[in-house]
Amino acid sequence: MIRVGLIGAGVFGYHHARVLAGLEEVTFAGLHDLMVARAEEVARQFNTTAHRTIEALLDASDAVIIAVPTRHHLEIAHLAARWGKHALVEKPIAPSVEAAREMVEAFEKKGLVLAVGHIERHNPAVEAVLKLLRHPRYLTIERLAVFTPRSLDVDVILDLMIHDIQIVQDLAGSDLTDVRAIGVPVLSPKVDIANARLEFANGIVANLTASRISQERVRKLRIFEPRAYYSVDYAVKTIKAFQLTATQGQHRIEEIKAEVQPQEPLRAEQLDFIDSVRRKRAPLVNGRKGMEALSIACRIQEKLK
Repeated sequence: MIRVGLIGAGVFGYHHARVLAGLEEVTFAGLHDLMVARAEEVARQFNTTAHRTIEALLDASDAVIIAVPTRHHLEIAHLAARWGKHALVEKPIAPSVEAAREMVEAFEKKGLVLAVGHIERHNPAVEAVLKLLRHPRYLTIERLAVFTPRSLDVDVILDLMIHDIQIVQDLAGSDLTDVRAIGVPVLSPKVDIANARLEFANGIVANLTASRISQERVRKLRIFEPRAYYSVDYAVKTIKAFQLTATQGQHRIEEIKAEVQPQEPLRAEQLDFIDSVRRKRAPLVNGRKGMEALSIACRIQEKLK
């Protein structure tokens, strides 16, 4: 049994603890948080140990999930690598591309697994639609969220849009050639709403909108290709797809049947990480993919400036 520890018991760390506690594939080795009372509360709820130091947690673990503010990712990941522990780091991988590269190289040098928590890539609807695509040409993504005082240490690009950047990156499978973007800070000192247009060498164009000041929650991906259209609702995990067919000279629109396997994306993400540790393989979103997504996000931020 692989022993998995958790560093960070905040809002998202809590959900990692909830999922870890329900996995039969691992031993939940405990958690650590600088807020001792919070760590003890979450540990009691999920019947695990609240370790007073990161070192004590690392000593009890084979792998760790790092769910702390982005500015601390590199420091804690470096510590995990020095202790020879595999790690799943929440997105974005690091506060800068330079820090991300340093992190990736540290884990590669030690032969350790480094996964990045781009949870939406594990959404079963995303998994299903990627198998249906043939020649995607244009896609639009809307990710709108109601304002909360969480993750205000980063802008909406690193908070929300980066999920979709990583998905577009996998979908396009080509080099980024052009970026156009606009963004506005509204309720915080950092950009709260942004739109980016990404063009790739193979001709694919992606239009991404992310907002954390919406009155409603919307998470939708729409993909267009010759004679076909796909609409993915991230939230309810469904796909609506249609294609234009021709029979005996008659054209008609037919629905494409898309089977979506029910699963919680966070659970799928953890299981992928655990399996990659067990089999010594690359996770679905490895450190280099996380670094590349961050690099694109930084290019969008530069355009905003």
